[in-house]
Amino acid sequence: MLAGGQWQVPKYHFTAPAANAFAARFYLFKGDWDKAIAAANAIFPGGDFNGNLRPQATAWRNATLDEFNQMATRADQNYNLLLNETYSVYQRSTASAGCRYGFGTPKYQNVYNGNTVAGAAFYNKGISYGVPHYTVYILREYFHYTNVAAGIGFPYVMTPLFVSDEALINRAEAYVNKGNNIAALADLNLFASVRIVNYNATTHAVTLDKAKAFFNVTDDKEALIKTILQFKQVAFMGEGMRWMDMLRHRIPSVHLHVAANGAETNETLEPDDNRRMFQIPQEAKLSGIEQNPR
Repeated sequence: MLAGGQWQVPKYHFTAPAANAFAARFYLFKGDWDKAIAAANAIFPGGDFNGNLRPQATAWRNATLDEFNQMATRADQNYNLLLNETYSVYQRSTASAGCRYGFGTPKYQNVYNGNTVAGAAFYNKGISYGVPHYTVYILREYFHYTNVAAGIGFPYVMTPLFVSDEALINRAEAYVNKGNNIAALADLNLFASVRIVNYNATTHAVTLDKAKAFFNVTDDKEALIKTILQFKQVAFMGEGMRWMDMLRHRIPSVHLHVAANGAETNETLEPDDNRRMFQIPQEAKLSGIEQNPR
């Protein structure tokens, strides 16, 4: 792929690294494993992701919440490949007033901070506005004033659209589908090494035996795919990446409802549930295009 143009702040543009991260994701959907691997390898020289991943268990862990918000979306960090300014009330909507994008106690304890195949939990900087209103709070809200005197304007967030960590774990999945379990395990262990506090290469090493025992399966490929899906679910919670895995692997979507009194209930959308489809825009309906069934 061509190197692309030159910009003052490259991370705000669809550069070659960002394009390759997109390609790695795209080729997973197509099942073109060789191209997915090649695209991920092209992001950094020699396909080396060492030192280019989110430092969750070190710098992010030691940062204040405000510092963490900034580091997660800074344009000078290698792990951020493409950032986008987005009008959004996402961050304020995780508060107890609505908890629109929060998640309840069981998911916070058993998934977000639960044990992983590596034998330890991934460090995550979750916060709460009062049980069960937990949130990842990874996006920092900014505000553009249209009238400073009146104090009105538009809230927005800087959103990481592509990060190196996703490209690495996508490469691992492609390796598994190619039957290259050694390369896949190397990627999985690198992924885990920056997320486990006091990571020990011996104690926390991801192995086929550990993966099969953790998920109680006998097939090597199934064990590694389940490990990849677990790692992605935990590491990217609140960022929307789980949805793509649900589509590719036809995973049921369990939607949490938190009542005003804090009671939690779940509603499951199976892979063929019509509600999983994006609705055709109303404007298209006016042009005679039939909307998706619900």
